Amino acid sequence: MSDAHVLSKAETAYHLKSGEALDDGIRRILTEQVMLAIAELSNTGESLDKAVHEARKCVKRSRSLLRLIRPGIGKEYRRLNELLQSVSASLTQLRDAQAVIETLEDIRERHATDRFDGSHDLLQRRKAQAIASAEESGEIRRAIEVLQEAEQDIGSLPLQKLDFSLLARSLNKAFRRGKKAFSKAYDDPKAENFHECRKRVKDLRYQLGVLSKLWPDVFDGFVAYAKQLEECLGDDHNLAVLSDILDEERSGDRTMIRKHIRHRQSELRKRAEHSSKRLYSESTNAWSRRLHISWKAWQAETSN
Repeated sequence: MSDAHVLSKAETAYHLKSGEALDDGIRRILTEQVMLAIAELSNTGESLDKAVHEARKCVKRSRSLLRLIRPGIGKEYRRLNELLQSVSASLTQLRDAQAVIETLEDIRERHATDRFDGSHDLLQRRKAQAIASAEESGEIRRAIEVLQEAEQDIGSLPLQKLDFSLLARSLNKAFRRGKKAFSKAYDDPKAENFHECRKRVKDLRYQLGVLSKLWPDVFDGFVAYAKQLEECLGDDHNLAVLSDILDEERSGDRTMIRKHIRHRQSELRKRAEHSSKRLYSESTNAWSRRLHISWKAWQAETSN
């Protein structure tokens, strides 16, 4: 990344642009997301929580896009994905430390109570420890270095053989994996199974986002709906993490808080079940037809 210019979110476009060659567009999007993650982590002074959260979102978008093009880049996928995955993992503790505080505060607000101060103080101490550990070990600096390495690798990715049929097949795979994940979660309602649902919805959302300009009126709606479902499952995951932490730390409030957690998770999972049935209602064949027709129409429009 050039020292002369720091990329801002306003300068990025997480979608293919009109008239843009497929390989150029994919490389641009990946590069922009990694550069944006570097920019966020290079400017943590205003809010470390925000910087970490935004950087992790950039990394997740990049990894979803990599999965979309995986069949076209062969062995290059594994190395780049591992680099990005290591960055996300290194920031997880920092992000979770803040997310569980927000989750507990949401519980207190929903039940109009000032109780659970003991657990709240516990979570604040854990967050302070996570920040101190990250500063001592230089986690942020190392994450930036890994992202800079990933940026260089993106520049040499062999994207010339990419075509839209490959992307459509990958998106159909993501659609099938999502359907399967939800079926498994409601047959076996473990926290990790619902977390897998969230990851699959996130992939679908980000991958559709890349293709959103093919038919904005339709694709933007799917992206927005997938985001709502993903956020619902994200709240469920944060509740599960909070419950595990309170058990691990043997918080004195944990019995009452777990009661509220179970109630809230039941609400979220019922909502997610209805939403997922809508999002995944069509067959993969119907999705495939829509994708190909939209691509051809967009190509014809942009060539005029």
